[in-house]
Amino acid sequence: MVSGATFGLGSVRGRSILAGLALLLLLAGVAGVALWRAQSEGSVRRSLERRAFAVAALESAHAQIFLTATFTAISVFAEDPRPFVDQYQQSRAAATESLQEARDKLTAVGGPDDSAAVDALTAEAERLFQDADRIMASFLISDRDTRIGMGLQYLQQMWPEASTAIVNLEQVAQEQEAKLSAERAAADRASDSTLVLFHVQRVCLPDGVRGALHALSFGHTPARRAASKH
Repeated sequence: MVSGATFGLGSVRGRSILAGLALLLLLAGVAGVALWRAQSEGSVRRSLERRAFAVAALESAHAQIFLTATFTAISVFAEDPRPFVDQYQQSRAAATESLQEARDKLTAVGGPDDSAAVDALTAEAERLFQDADRIMASFLISDRDTRIGMGLQYLQQMWPEASTAIVNLEQVAQEQEAKLSAERAAADRASDSTLVLFHVQRVCLPDGVRGALHALSFGHTPARRAASKH
C-alpha cells in the first residue's frame, strides 16, 4: 500500500514536483517575454524606417523648393527663359511629391502633430508655387525688358516668403531627425535587453527542462515503484 505521505506536499517528491513545475513556468515566462520583445522590436524598427524615409523626403523637398526659387530668379535675366522654366516645373513637382511622401510616412508612424506640420509646410509651398506659376507663364510670352521689370518686382516679394518656407521646412526636418535619433537609441537599448533574454533562454532552458523533468519523475524509478507495491 502506498503511503499518502509519499504524494503529500510535505514529502520530498511533492516538493520536487512543485519546484519542477515552478521552474517550467518561469522558463516559459522568460521565453514568452523574449518572443514578445522580439515582435515589438520588429514593429519599432519598421516605424524607424518610415520616419527615416520621412526625414529624407523632407530634406529632398527642402532642396527642391530652394531650386524652384533659384530657377525663377535665373529665368528673369536669362536670354531664353524656357530651359529654366522647365527646370522650375520639374523641381516644383519633385518638391510636392517629396512633401506628400513625408506626410504618408509620418501618418503611418501615427503622429498626428507630425502630419499636421507637413500639411502646413505643403500649404505654404503651394502658395509660393501658385504665384511662381503665374509669373513663369508670363516670362514665356514677354520680351526680355518686360520680363526683367516684372521679375525684379516679383523677386522682391517672393524671396522673403520663400526664405521663410525654406527655414520652416528645415526646422521640421531637424525636429524629425531628432525624434529619429531618440527612437533609434531607445530601440538599441530594447534590442540589448531582448538579446539578454534570449541568451538566458538559450543557456538556462535545456538544463532547466532537464531539471524540471527529473523533479517531476522523482520517485518513479523501478526500485521505488517496486517498493511502493509492498
